[in-house]
Amino acid sequence: MSAAVKIDADIKRFGKRLQDAVVVADAANFYAAKRTNTQRHNLQCYMQQMRALQPTLLLVGEAPGYNGCRLTGIPFSSEALVAEGMLEGSLFTAQHGYRVARPPYTREQSAGIVWEVLQKHRTAALCWNAFCFHPHGRGDPDSNRKPTSKEIDYAAPFLRRLLALFPSVTTVVAVGNSAEEALKRLQISHTKVRHPARGGKPAFTAGMEALLACR
Repeated sequence: MSAAVKIDADIKRFGKRLQDAVVVADAANFYAAKRTNTQRHNLQCYMQQMRALQPTLLLVGEAPGYNGCRLTGIPFSSEALVAEGMLEGSLFTAQHGYRVARPPYTREQSAGIVWEVLQKHRTAALCWNAFCFHPHGRGDPDSNRKPTSKEIDYAAPFLRRLLALFPSVTTVVAVGNSAEEALKRLQISHTKVRHPARGGKPAFTAGMEALLACR
């Protein structure tokens, strides 16, 4: 059973904006359920935890994956990461209020790679996506596709609002091309690293290692 967590009013408002967002066909707003919504609840728990941790690093990815964020609500995560916890159990888990799936847990490759690097450096990064809803193939919700430029533009206010909620962030990293596109359009200073998917793990890890070594 999940522990009760008090969520700040501005984080709740952010969740409500996500809930009310209307996305185009071939995309899913998994935050939209009006009553019990695990994804929205978990995202708010994550934002509340991160607010307490005062993160200086923001990682911006491409879009939620059907086997990761679409199920958990948290960018660069999976059911396994949320249930098992990260940073020696100080992040995620039911103990911190998250709603945890029953095993067997899904795992998401990119999320695992991202947190492998962050955990090595004991860094609690704030994570987000250029398009914060799930873009999928036509008629196939259990698939992923690259978000369009229009979708990235539609989601831009959420990214800008997230940065306003976390003034502690001093370093923004674009993880892949879609994230770089979003950050350029918003004129947000950033560093780019390779996305870990599709064979990108070595380049992503090297880029993150170089960045984190300088912090």
